[in-house]
Amino acid sequence: MAVDTAVAEAPPPEPTETYTTIFDRRRNATQEVRDVLRAYTNQAYRPLRRGEFYAAGFLTEGEKLPYGRVLGNTSIPAIPRLTDRSSAMPFDQIAIQPPRGASYHVGDSLLIVRVDRDIAGWGGVVVPVGVARVTELQRRQVLADVILQFARIHDGHLALPLEPFKDPGQVRPTAVEYGLQGFVIAERDIHVLAGPQQIVFINRGRAEGVTPGDIFEAFRPASNVPGSSSEQVQIVLEIVHTRDHSASGLILNIEHPNLGPGMPVRLVRKMPS
Repeated sequence: MAVDTAVAEAPPPEPTETYTTIFDRRRNATQEVRDVLRAYTNQAYRPLRRGEFYAAGFLTEGEKLPYGRVLGNTSIPAIPRLTDRSSAMPFDQIAIQPPRGASYHVGDSLLIVRVDRDIAGWGGVVVPVGVARVTELQRRQVLADVILQFARIHDGHLALPLEPFKDPGQVRPTAVEYGLQGFVIAERDIHVLAGPQQIVFINRGRAEGVTPGDIFEAFRPASNVPGSSSEQVQIVLEIVHTRDHSASGLILNIEHPNLGPGMPVRLVRKMPS
């Protein structure tokens, strides 16, 4: 009887301990805490977002802006309205009349605004309510889709060409000493007390080197009267929109909510140029 002398193939090696999946080994508490802290310290910082820039509002500074006029929502409501005024929400189509001597093109983006009031020496207070994009041209009007909404949009509101937004990236403002000083012009919306995310206008703008992302403090100076308190920081503002000689600041932090026109402000953190 013939004997098979061929060498049998060796069995495959046993899997080593390093061959694991995410289900084989779970992180311990120390590793989880370390990962959370790493994510917190290395999180991306965005000094300014597109929505903050467009929703901020601004002062006209006496400039005559090329306002178009919102004529209303083009859709026919399923339920009869009690008033003739129509409103629009995101993805609704609205009709807009361009300003005299001007025209819009398909694809143009328009900032829908209202002008709340006038401030002596600074012009009108422009409050954005949404953004619309032109989709169709007609003889005396254009049709546009609402793509962003900040407040109620209705007929009678005004339209402006959308200002380009320059994303500053993930840079951080750096601390400065003896920074630029100015004062509060007014709050965009009238409130008894200042609150978070409200907009405040100051009298420093692009001409003075102010850029979106800069941080200002509004403060109450020391009175130098015996027994009175020292200088007090009232609020912290991040600049979200600039004009030539004014800027719109978003309230980030509140130490004392008593804020009023004429209160001094100073630059404490400056964006890289």
